[in-house]
Amino acid sequence: MDPDMAINSSPGPDDNMAPGEGAGHANHHGPYSGTALGYQHDLSVAVRARSSVCSRADSRLLAPAKEQVGQEAAPQLWLLKTGKTPVEPEVATHGIRITLTSRNVKSLKKVCADLIRGAKEKNLKVKEPVRMPTKTLRITTRKTPCGEGSKTWGCFQMRIHKRLIDLHSPSEIVKQITSISIEPGVEVEVTIADA
Repeated sequence: MDPDMAINSSPGPDDNMAPGEGAGHANHHGPYSGTALGYQHDLSVAVRARSSVCSRADSRLLAPAKEQVGQEAAPQLWLLKTGKTPVEPEVATHGIRITLTSRNVKSLKKVCADLIRGAKEKNLKVKEPVRMPTKTLRITTRKTPCGEGSKTWGCFQMRIHKRLIDLHSPSEIVKQITSISIEPGVEVEVTIADA
């Protein structure tokens, strides 16, 4: 709608009144008093009509942009309204048990400390190493191979130490953790079970 048409077609509050009858004409008498006030009234109507036309045009121009922004921001607005935080898709974590076996206690302790340090650097849930009972293998035999001489006996034994480390992590990270240099004489066994 053209704003100029709005000026001519919109009736004002004082259009049907004679000059000097309305509330705005109470204190003004004279040949030009009605004309001046009528001009002011027409000007205010024109300003109102022009602002409404402009606001309608702006809203038509900005509507597609608002829709695009609304489509992108819809999940974020929903999260703001509900007060929930966005949840990232989690990588499948497994319960992993690392079994360390060695005859040398110092080497075993060093490997355990390295594995736990690597797991804590990657912020994994890890338990301290669990000590399993030491397995002692004994062999008692005669000292002389021929069987002659005094009956003397020799006793040989081998102690096997074992540690268990439990942690929860994706299998790829466990490969990175277990890729450290492992002391010679330490056997590592990795068992993966679903958490």
